[in-house]
Amino acid sequence: MKTLLALFILAAAAYGQAGPAFKGHRIGESVDEFFNTAHMPTPGGTAVSGQLSRDYCQEYLADPAYLSAAAKSEHEKPHRWHPVRPNELYGKFPDAESCLAIRAALAGKDVTIGLRFAADFGSGGQVAFRDGRLMVIEMTPPVSYEDAVSDMAQKLGAAPQQSRKEVQNAYGATLACRAAVWETRLLAVTIEENLSSEDADFPPTVRITESALLESARRRQITRPNSFD
Repeated sequence: MKTLLALFILAAAAYGQAGPAFKGHRIGESVDEFFNTAHMPTPGGTAVSGQLSRDYCQEYLADPAYLSAAAKSEHEKPHRWHPVRPNELYGKFPDAESCLAIRAALAGKDVTIGLRFAADFGSGGQVAFRDGRLMVIEMTPPVSYEDAVSDMAQKLGAAPQQSRKEVQNAYGATLACRAAVWETRLLAVTIEENLSSEDADFPPTVRITESALLESARRRQITRPNSFD
């Protein structure tokens, strides 16, 4: 009994320990914490505006024009190319789908949301929520691969494991892209180089995941039955 109690105490302590902050957010923070500070971009660019995403979406989904269109779409037949979605609702109201996802996240649902609704991170990427907590951050910071790796090493206080993988660009050329990986007790972080040619590259892709989530995915893969057995 004492051993079991000690394990519960250790687990609770580990759960409560916060990792480093990324653009003001930490893996494991609650949905409410996240959307208490997540902002929309300004209308003409990616700079952060003063409006919170949750406030923007509350107003967006309360717009009489949207409510009327949403009510009408419930009685329409699904479009043959998008049988799950209303016919024209998301075409006329492009932010509705993401705003509904934010509403679902705040209600405790597992969802993934684009970073347009968390402009603090920049314009490209997404965040994922599981069990009411922020579990994944994926972003493309506007810096070189070298700078991103250097900054992350400083943030995590450790050097990464580095490797190369071959990828093909849109023109069929084979490029050797670099990747840096950190695995700590709390976080699993990957930075991948995005090359378009040998002389030009795009911002790197950074993916930050809770270690427990990654380990759970690995265990599922190991125990998954072989589809050819």
